[in-house]
Amino acid sequence: MSRTIGSLQHRWSTIQECCNKWKSCLAQVARQHPSGVPLQEQERYKAMDQQKHRPFTMQHCWTLLQNNQKWIDREFECPPKKPRSNCSSSTDFEAHEEDEGTDEMSKRPAGRKKEKDRSKKDAGGYKEAIQKMIESKEKLAVDKDSRWTEIKAIEERKVAIEERKVAAEERKAANEEERLRLKGEKARAQAAAEERKAAAKKKDEDQKIMFMDTSALDDTQRAYVEAMRAKILAKILGGSGSGSV
Repeated sequence: MSRTIGSLQHRWSTIQECCNKWKSCLAQVARQHPSGVPLQEQERYKAMDQQKHRPFTMQHCWTLLQNNQKWIDREFECPPKKPRSNCSSSTDFEAHEEDEGTDEMSKRPAGRKKEKDRSKKDAGGYKEAIQKMIESKEKLAVDKDSRWTEIKAIEERKVAIEERKVAAEERKAANEEERLRLKGEKARAQAAAEERKAAAKKKDEDQKIMFMDTSALDDTQRAYVEAMRAKILAKILGGSGSGSV
């Protein structure tokens, strides 16, 4: 997201004011060498901010600015239009730090208005640093979305592979079931064919017995043939005889 020069100048003015106060607090604490006093710098910052009484919330900006050469050099720069007031800014700031020990609750930080005026001129010099902070946050958001998209794609591929595996197993089971069905039908068909073959053979044998010439047979053979004929007739007519002797 890009910002206008006016927006950057306004934001930089707020950052510069807060960081100036914070630097003054650190300097006072360093001079007094507090021992075992928690949040000493924060308490001094709230004491200096007489109107709002709020803690220092721009530690991330101070981390970037405290070792920045432009931030360090700004106290010693002398713009040509106001050489006297600007050149003495360092002296004024040191005098302010000396006085703050006694009446920091009643005085505003030295050079506050002057630093506001200077920030409007120097906003362009700090635009890059602020823009980098914005771009860094945007890049983190983009990277997070990219990682989430990648993880989601991997999970979707895993699910798709698992679904294909399950589908393959189902097809395999269906094919096996069909194979067993066809095998059973084939077995039943073979059994039916064997039954028809046996029935045809039995019918052929019965017909031979029914139409056999018994004139050349002795009495015993003739009696056997007559008995078989009786069974065959009984079977044909619905009788109970069904087997052959």
